[in-house]
Formats: sequence, structure tokens, C-alpha cells
Amino acid sequence: WISEYPMVDFEKLSVRIENLKETLDPIARNEVTCYYRDKAMSCINEVGIRNYSNPMPGYYGPKGQSIIGETLQKIYVNTEIMTNESCAPQNPIAYLFEVMISETAVRLIMDDLGYEYDKARETMNKNL
Repeated sequence: WISEYPMVDFEKLSVRIENLKETLDPIARNEVTCYYRDKAMSCINEVGIRNYSNPMPGYYGPKGQSIIGETLQKIYVNTEIMTNESCAPQNPIAYLFEVMISETAVRLIMDDLGYEYDKARETMNKNL
């Protein structure tokens, strides 16, 4: 384990994500610009296909990715807050994987380490 990063309490992770809902709602509804949405759209525009990348949320690892994805699906996809229209040209599952998991992980890292967005994103990408 890398000592500069906190231990992740996976049992509390879903609650932490639910507590970010107010911050994540505009991203889920595609009402604000965000780094990972811009990145996904750039890929779609350049290549003409969806990337469907498998986002790894930095030091949260595969277990964190699974918990983040399941929690976001429960909050946004199962409740139809994220729709085909709001996520176009992606569908809600692609949007969840290409945008929401990474945006959520960045905000968790911001909270963990007291970082601003860009530094938290760099930290997440450094630990892929």
C-alpha cells in the first residue's frame, strides 16, 4: 500500500458517494461541463465510436470501481435520472463508465486529501 494515500474504508464508500449527490447531480444530468465528459466526447468526435473505457479510480482500485459503479447505477440509472436523452450520444451505462465513475473518484480523492480538482485528477491518473 502506498503510504501517502489514506486507507479506503470500503464499507463507508457508498454512503460517501450518496453524500456527493448534490455535487454529482448536474454532471449526471449533463448540465455542466466536466473533464471526463469532454474527454469522452473528444474520443467520440475523433474516432466516431464510443470508447467504453474501463475507468480505474486511482488508489480506490478495482474494488472501489465496483462499489462506485454500483452506487452510481442505483442513484442515477435505476431511477432514470440519467436517460438516453441526457447522456446522448452515450447511453446511461456508457456515461456512467466513461464520465461518472471518474468524476466521482476525483471528488472522493479531493475529500480524502484536501486537494483541488486538477491535483486530485492528477493523483488519480498517477495511480492507474
